[in-house]
Amino acid sequence: MKQILNEWRKFLNEDASFFGEKFLEFKNATEGTDEPLDVAYKLGLRSVGEGSSRVVFELPDNKDFVLKIIHTHQTSLIAGQDPNKDDNVDVHGFTKQKKKNANMYEADIKIQVENPELFPKSTEYADDYSWILVEKVETLSQEEFRKQLNLPLDINFRAIQGLVQMIIEAKQNIDDKKHYSHAFVAEADSTMGFHDLPTEIETDASSGELADDNQTKAEPELQTKKASLKDNVRENIKGILKNTQAVRILMLMAKYDIKSTEFKAANLGISKLNGGKIVLLDTSMWDDKE
Repeated sequence: MKQILNEWRKFLNEDASFFGEKFLEFKNATEGTDEPLDVAYKLGLRSVGEGSSRVVFELPDNKDFVLKIIHTHQTSLIAGQDPNKDDNVDVHGFTKQKKKNANMYEADIKIQVENPELFPKSTEYADDYSWILVEKVETLSQEEFRKQLNLPLDINFRAIQGLVQMIIEAKQNIDDKKHYSHAFVAEADSTMGFHDLPTEIETDASSGELADDNQTKAEPELQTKKASLKDNVRENIKGILKNTQAVRILMLMAKYDIKSTEFKAANLGISKLNGGKIVLLDTSMWDDKE
C-alpha cells in the first residue's frame, strides 16, 4: 500500500497541472524561496482558515484540495527576535521548524498507511514541508458533531471533552485495572481493543477517584445522584463508541498522545474521498521525529 501511494504521488508530481493551473503557478513560484505564504498572498489566493501554525488557502480552479502553508507572519514572543530564524519562537511558542513538522506529520505516508481513512488525503508537499496540498474537507457543525457521537444536542463541550479524555485514558491505561476510566469504558466495542477492561471497579464520576469508605457511607440521596451521574456518563460513552470511525480516531489519539481538546467540531470533517467518514484535520504534532 505504501509503495502504491508513493507511486501515485510520483505520478502527480510529474504532472502538477492535475491540481489546476493556479497550483502549478504557486508551486513554480515557491521554488527557491522559503516564504510560500508571501507567494500565496501575491498570487491572490484566498485564505479560508488560519491557526497558530498554518494558514489554509483554497485554489480557484480546484475545489477538491487546499494548501496548508506554515504561518510566517506571526509576531515574536521575544521583542527584537525574528520568529522565523534559528530556534526563535513566535507569540504562540512555535519555531519555524515545528510549523513545518506539523505539515510533515500530516503528509507522512507511513502514518496514513498505518491509520487509513483517518486523515484528509495529502498529495503534494514542499521538500521542506513549508506547504502541503491536502483534500478539502468541510468541518462539522456543532450539531453534526454531537449527532456523529450520538450525544444529546444540549451537552456542553467541556462535558464532551471529559468523555473523550476517559476513552483515551482507558486505552492508554488498559493494563491498570484500578484506573478510574475503566469502569466507564468497559462496555466498549470489543473489536476496538476495550474488551479486556474490568467492570467491577466503582468510581466517583464527579472526581474521577476510586470510591472510599466515606463515600459509601454518604446519604442515600447523594448515592442515588452519583449513581445516576455514573449511568449518564456510561450511556454517553456508549453513544460515542457506536461510531467506529470516531473510536479509530480516538485510538490514534491515544497512540500518539494527541490532546483530547483536538477532538472537536472545528478539527473534524467529512471526507468525500473515504466514503463520507469523519477525519481528523490537524493532529497538533510538532516535535521532531526521532
